[in-house]
Amino acid sequence: MFSEILKIKPQLDNASLNTMSNKLNGRFASVAKKFGKGLEHVLKGNILFLSAGFLASLLNPLDKVEERIKKLLGESTDVTDLAEKFGTDPATLKRIQSVGEALGLSPEKFTELLTKYGDAVDTARKELEDPTKERSATTIAVQKFVDEEDVGIGFMKFLQSLVARGEGPSEDVFFSDRENRLAAERAKRGETLSPEDRARLKAEGLLKERSGREVRSAIEELVFGEALSGAAKRLAEQDIGQGAAELGIPFVKPGPDVSMEVGGVKYESPNDPLASAIDKNFFLDSVRRVQETKNEVQDYLASSALINKSIVQNMEAAAERGREADRAQLAQAESLQRAAQGIDEIKKLLVGVQEQAVKFMGWLGQYVPLLIQGIQGLKDVLFQIKESRFFRMGGG
Repeated sequence: MFSEILKIKPQLDNASLNTMSNKLNGRFASVAKKFGKGLEHVLKGNILFLSAGFLASLLNPLDKVEERIKKLLGESTDVTDLAEKFGTDPATLKRIQSVGEALGLSPEKFTELLTKYGDAVDTARKELEDPTKERSATTIAVQKFVDEEDVGIGFMKFLQSLVARGEGPSEDVFFSDRENRLAAERAKRGETLSPEDRARLKAEGLLKERSGREVRSAIEELVFGEALSGAAKRLAEQDIGQGAAELGIPFVKPGPDVSMEVGGVKYESPNDPLASAIDKNFFLDSVRRVQETKNEVQDYLASSALINKSIVQNMEAAAERGREADRAQLAQAESLQRAAQGIDEIKKLLVGVQEQAVKFMGWLGQYVPLLIQGIQGLKDVLFQIKESRFFRMGGG
């Protein structure tokens, strides 16, 4: 025997190489063309999507900025209107409100408290103007503050007085408008009740001695309708001047007005950064409202010119087609209800079958271990037979 090794070295001539190259280039070009079209189709959609998303991402911050601007301008208008209502300075009101917010008091709750205090002071002024009119308990509670021209400052002083009353000694509290009025007159004259008068009034149930805390709660209920709690109580017990200073908006003494120019319009602004900001934003908010209203009016005119009889008729015709479809469904309501009832019955039947199948499987499950044990025993017997001498003799 012998063996040989055969070595083959493939060689191609130039013609064959050119033919193969042309075929391969053609195939690759076809694949690349199909792939390119698919890629171009995919990219077009994604580029459009990415462009829309990119533009939206650019516009989102602008929307937030515009919302923030409107909020700032609106806050200045709100606080200015509220200050005008109660005859106070907007900056003073904003300082108290901001201290309250830092303590957890919402602007709405602050406005409610200020409104109730302002109403109580207004009522007290009217009652005190008529010397023949009996003073109500609420008037007696706020009468020390009716001469305060700035209601905001008066509100601050009233809150501070509540703290002092709560920490003070026991006081006499009357339950009669007449006794309240007489007590107020005696207080103005610096007089106090004699021990005999006190004993008599207590016996008649017209006078009761209450602790400072009870007096404070009673006054709060008279003025605010309830005893202060939570953030409102914290505001009453807070040094508002110190709180405003900590917020970076300290109370400042009135100074000379300074001239400011906004949007080409000059106006005088107080020499107070917070008051100046409120005044400027209030002015700009009025500019915004005028422009917004003007745009809405122009849009109303332009849009009205585009609406004609045909558009209205087509719109109502489309609405009628929708109502006609609804009526068609109503006509089939009875059939649909019967079908639904039939489906419900089928569901019940299937649920019953399922329950019986589950019960059967549960019953069968308890015999599975016995069945497995029996199969294992049978397996052992067959194995013993297979290994027995008789089975081997039989040639098994």
